Amino acid sequence: MAVSTVYSVPDMATQIRRLNKADAATARVLAQLFEEVFEESQGDPNSTQSLAEWLEKPEFIALTAEESGAVVGGLSAYVLPLLASSTSEVFVYNIAVRSSHQRKGIGRMLWQRLMDLCLDMGIKTIFVPAHEEDEHALEFYRNLGGEEERVRQFNFKVRSTKEQT
Repeated sequence: MAVSTVYSVPDMATQIRRLNKADAATARVLAQLFEEVFEESQGDPNSTQSLAEWLEKPEFIALTAEESGAVVGGLSAYVLPLLASSTSEVFVYNIAVRSSHQRKGIGRMLWQRLMDLCLDMGIKTIFVPAHEEDEHALEFYRNLGGEEERVRQFNFKVRSTKEQT
């Protein structure tokens, strides 16, 4: 049976938990939180079985911040092995805290738990994209000690090569 590891901070009601395959329902709530905070649809929801399969993969990290059993924040990240090295890096895809719970250190708690997991796995680099106009996110990452790097990201719609001609 899979057991979630729970971390809590003294004098705080918030617990940080890494989800596992038994937490598919909680993962669905986390996905809804991401949609709410980012004000955008993440697409068709995954089935409970699909979520459980994702949560079982060691290269996928899903963390929740919970207060009295309610999800108030979370993070999703991916461990990416490097071709030219025996190590990996972690790509943070989403990190969000409900607006009613922001500015209370919950995002920092999620980040610290991710850092602890990376240390346990021997991973030395975490990277996260942020939109230039998202001042709140930029300030958050700067306050965490992130080193800013100017990078352009290109997104491609996947389509048949026959459509490109």
